[in-house]
This record gives sequence, C-alpha cells and structure tokens, in this order.
Amino acid sequence: MNYSRLGKLQSDIWWQHDKKQFSQLEKTTQKFLLLLEFNTNQSKKASKLIRACYEEYDKALKTKNFKVMEEKHKQAMISLGFSSQNGENYSNWWIYFSQKDNPKIIKSLFIYHFGFFKGIKKVFAPLFVFLIVLAGILGHNKRNKKVAEMLLSIYWLVILTQGKKKFVLY
Repeated sequence: MNYSRLGKLQSDIWWQHDKKQFSQLEKTTQKFLLLLEFNTNQSKKASKLIRACYEEYDKALKTKNFKVMEEKHKQAMISLGFSSQNGENYSNWWIYFSQKDNPKIIKSLFIYHFGFFKGIKKVFAPLFVFLIVLAGILGHNKRNKKVAEMLLSIYWLVILTQGKKKFVLY
C-alpha cells in the first residue's frame, strides 16, 4: 500500500474542495478509493456521492440544513459496503466543524473511528483522531499542503497496518 500516495490524494481532495473544483475532486476521490482497494464500481458510485457531500455541505453552510448532506454521506458509506450509521457518524463531524465546536468535532471523529475497529484495536482510536486533527489543524487550516500530506500519510499507515483494510475518511 502506498501510504504517501493516500496522504497526497486525501490532501488533494481537501484542497480541491477549498477551490470548488468539484469535477477534479470526484476524479481524485475515485483514485483514492481505488488505492484503498475498493472495486471500480464502488469507487465510481461513491466518488459521485462524495462530490455531492461536499457540494451539499457548502449549500448547508448557508441554510444550516444538513439533511441532504447527511443522506449523501449515508449513501456513500452504503455504496462502499459500510452501514448508514457510518455515514451519519461521518456527517456529524462535518456539521460540528461548520459550527466550530472543537470538542464535538473530536468526539464525533472518535465515535466514527471507534465504530470501525473491534476488540483491542479500539484502543488506537484516539491516535487515529489525533493524527487526523493534526493534519487538519497544522496542514489544511494553515494551508501547508506538505504537512497535511505527511500527517495524512502517517494516518493511513497507522490505520491500515492495524488490520483495517476497508476504511475510509475523505
């Protein structure tokens, strides 16, 4: 698995969203999902839904109605073989991010990660959250793409070496 490539692609998705480059974001997301070893059909369908998640998030920032975005997250997760609950948990951190509610962002990211791992592997959930929050704060929020890519690469290395081959964070 090419962890640095995963980190770069995820970082690219974040930057493409910032620039409202939704067509490119969809293409990058498909590459990202294929690298995570989702099949071609799953990757195509999910990348369209993930693009819609980002577009609906931007609309919801104005209306404060996140229901359509949440539904798109649920559909994206289902298309990747996960539960709709994973989509609901995922959308929660986006909602709290929009509200700048840092404790709830961290809590919702923890719940999302915790739900994917079983047994003793659950003890790694705080580390996963710590790495993704650092990538966001030190990389994305500071507009330092190199730092974001490095931290996201470490994030994927830790996640995937803990035996979780089917996991997604976009």
